[in-house]
Amino acid sequence: MPANTAMSWRLVQRAASLQSSRIATSTLRTPRLPRALSSQRSYATNPPVDRKLHNPTSLQAMPDSLEGKVISITGGASGLGLALGRLLAQRGAILSIADITEEGIDQAKVELEQLSSDSTVLAQKVDIRQKSQVDEWMGNTVSKFGRLDASANVAGVINTIEPPTALFHEEGEHGAVGWQWVFDVNVNGIANCLRSELKYLKPGASIVNVASIAGLRATPGTPHAYIASKHAVVRLTRSLAQQYGPHGIRINAVAPGAIDTPMLRRAREEGKRGKDQTKLIGGSPIERAADPEEIAKAVMYLLSNDASFITGAILRVDGGLNT
Repeated sequence: MPANTAMSWRLVQRAASLQSSRIATSTLRTPRLPRALSSQRSYATNPPVDRKLHNPTSLQAMPDSLEGKVISITGGASGLGLALGRLLAQRGAILSIADITEEGIDQAKVELEQLSSDSTVLAQKVDIRQKSQVDEWMGNTVSKFGRLDASANVAGVINTIEPPTALFHEEGEHGAVGWQWVFDVNVNGIANCLRSELKYLKPGASIVNVASIAGLRATPGTPHAYIASKHAVVRLTRSLAQQYGPHGIRINAVAPGAIDTPMLRRAREEGKRGKDQTKLIGGSPIERAADPEEIAKAVMYLLSNDASFITGAILRVDGGLNT
């Protein structure tokens, strides 16, 4: 073999040997990541830690999302409305409450001002069936506090005029009067409140309507007018949530079961209807009526920023009755 040919052949062999060595070495090395990626933590082996969740002092220091918010409450003199007012006052909310009973609303004002750090509560006698009265109350609220941040529409009635034993077509005049009264308060009244509230509420605001488990199911012994009116509240809540969601206003409802309020106690005194209400409570796995504060806490949650991604929801607080 000529000398130059032999030398060329040896060079080819050496190059091939070096290449094989490089390939073998590269298979043993850990692949390098681009600099931008190599500086990031490995989420599989070292997940990020939210230090706030592991630091009790940071949780205690977190501000209450209801503090300083101007919140209106209908039915604020007793029962669920008053229980809600107490909770909100203790959390630093600024309250405007309305009720149809003047004496009751004055007493509630005194109690809530003692609980409130702001110690200023607007209390006004309002019949929510009268739109002019609702508008006046809302106007006074905004004039006094400068804005409205949230509203809880709690006021409602159950028909004690409708004969509980009568068939629907046999109710006669009493049934018709009771039907109109229930719808005037539970449907037209809440619509009056919503129209007035929505004039003042800004993006980030929230509304909670109080419906009922009767608005989601038929409950034997419960007056038809009440069932129909609460179904209307549920559907109106969902419809308005769709319309006002793009405007940054959340609208939800709670659907309680039986609550130990003056309204339920009056219903129990109605004889047969009282027995039916007892059956309603007994049908719940918890087998008791709710304390007003238990429902008020659910309303307060939906009003707060903690529920910022919830709208159009009907939150059942029924002791498992609808399970």
